[in-house]
Amino acid sequence: MFLAFLVLILVGCMARADESDQELRRRWYLKPAGELQQDVWYPEHYFKVPDDLTNDEVRQMVGRLFVEDDNNHNFARLKLLGERAMPMLVEGLHHPRIASLRFKEERPIGGDSPLDRIISLIEPFGPAEAVAPLVSLAEHQDPYFRAEAAKGLASIGTAPCVTPLEVLLFDSDLNTRASASLGIRRILNEKRATEEFKQGIYPALQKDLAADKTDWMTARMMLEIDRERTLPIILASEMLSVNNPDIGDLLDVLNQKSVVLPLENLLPLIKAIQKRGPVNEYPSAYGEALKLYARNPDDKTEEVVRAGLNSEDALVKYAALDALVILAGMSAPIEYSRGLLKTQKLEKLTKPQQYCYCVDRYLFDLADGGHRFYFASTWGAESKILIEAFQAIGKPDAAKAVIAAAKIVGVDVSRTDQDHDPTERLTEEQSEKLWEVEGRFEIDADEIYPALTFYALKNPQHFPKSKVNASK
Repeated sequence: MFLAFLVLILVGCMARADESDQELRRRWYLKPAGELQQDVWYPEHYFKVPDDLTNDEVRQMVGRLFVEDDNNHNFARLKLLGERAMPMLVEGLHHPRIASLRFKEERPIGGDSPLDRIISLIEPFGPAEAVAPLVSLAEHQDPYFRAEAAKGLASIGTAPCVTPLEVLLFDSDLNTRASASLGIRRILNEKRATEEFKQGIYPALQKDLAADKTDWMTARMMLEIDRERTLPIILASEMLSVNNPDIGDLLDVLNQKSVVLPLENLLPLIKAIQKRGPVNEYPSAYGEALKLYARNPDDKTEEVVRAGLNSEDALVKYAALDALVILAGMSAPIEYSRGLLKTQKLEKLTKPQQYCYCVDRYLFDLADGGHRFYFASTWGAESKILIEAFQAIGKPDAAKAVIAAAKIVGVDVSRTDQDHDPTERLTEEQSEKLWEVEGRFEIDADEIYPALTFYALKNPQHFPKSKVNASK
């Protein structure tokens, strides 16, 4: 009997705790400005959405977007609501002050106007109901509001957005044009635009490219929409020329889109870049051209690419390494290995894949904060593989550096099951010794990355052909 009574008391306490927790969260969502401090830490439950938040309560939060001060985290809380807040945010686009109110502060939280804040909040979701009020704002006399409308319409990316964006792309105001272009580029990159939007906006982008014959960003958007349709336009334009100041950026885009450039266009360009001086003036253009050459090789490609390995310019040298990987029909080893780790654990990767990932991570951490940062981020769990990797690629000095640093922080490099951060209680003397390790041993990323690439080239089966090369 007593036990049953005790259970009832505990259940009642738990219910009251849940209720008070819910009420606490509700009060947090609805507190007036000033009752919460911006830089104070709050318990995790402050950042959970109350289950029974009503539409009217969300409307109150949307209404506070029109108040310049946001010292009660109102913008952040609406962001947490996500799609749940969309209907009320769209209502906010019909607010009588939406087309006139701008804030005075230089960088207010969430945006410099209620419109800016609302567009930032609806951008990831692209509600169709927002199109009509944004189309109206696209005709505003003030270019600020036209630019915001351009950003909002581009973030929706449906057929009804095409006509107003066609106008905004050629607006008299530079910021409005840029906002439209950047918004279109973003939604294309995020793969959220509908096919009707893409095909509808393409002629406007083509017109934009015709007006600015070296606009590689517009060319990139067009390639994203229709690569086969766009390549002849680029080939017939003035873009593939050393007279184009952005030739390196354009060739980079062509590589990113895995374009196979005809040799009759590519080889004269390579010669022209060489004549101008690839090392001093056009290192990025020359390096990108080498990668394009590897995508469409002839009997001289490997010789030309390997010559790039001897360049004094790091951009050309690294691009030549990438070109050798492309020429071998492989995926980029480091990126391929990173990709595998999204779905499986490190120990499931093959040795070459483990080596590529571990060496790259080590060099990144080393550049970011030295050995202390590396051991803090990995706990030393990858040290055993890393030492093996350096020995396999012919960099014993780097292996010795890892062993020496591990000894200082107390990591057993024969184990991969480290269970704590070895740098938590590091003394000042130990920290100084870690820095000395880097000075004592030769750890040069510009030497290690090429060695790692050559090792991967000897083990191509671990980095299967990319779709691009497989289609040749």
